[in-house]
Amino acid sequence: MQEPIKVVLYERNKNVRDLFTDLLSESERVQLSYAFEYTNNALAQIEWIQPDVVIIDTEVCDNNGLDVLRALRMTHPHVKIMILCNEKNKHHIFRALCCGAQGYVLKTDMIYQLECAIRAVYNGFGYLSATIIPDVINLFTTNFEPQLSLATAD
Repeated sequence: MQEPIKVVLYERNKNVRDLFTDLLSESERVQLSYAFEYTNNALAQIEWIQPDVVIIDTEVCDNNGLDVLRALRMTHPHVKIMILCNEKNKHHIFRALCCGAQGYVLKTDMIYQLECAIRAVYNGFGYLSATIIPDVINLFTTNFEPQLSLATAD
């Protein structure tokens, strides 16, 4: 049997942390190694725990989750990162994906999609909650034009 996927969660809400623990407690494929309320020591914690997947609530109390995401992408590029959020705003989703998130799951979808999302992100596939896929597609097919540099190096 393959080793379970080691997950670290950063979530400000104790009820969500407890639900997360309950949802994964019976999984043979995914192991919640630690669940933290704050991200103020995230880089050191990730270095110490060596998880496969980090899940960040972008609304954690002590820091901006997207700042933590950017820092983790720089210092631990092998770690997969997934966003867990209440936010369905397409610009927030776009920023999270641009900062390096490989998955984005809404808390309202968590009960049904959590383990599947973790496994998809761990295996190198992106994952988006089904309810936000139309927003992401709409983002790229309507009036939104991201600021992309098309300059080439001389």
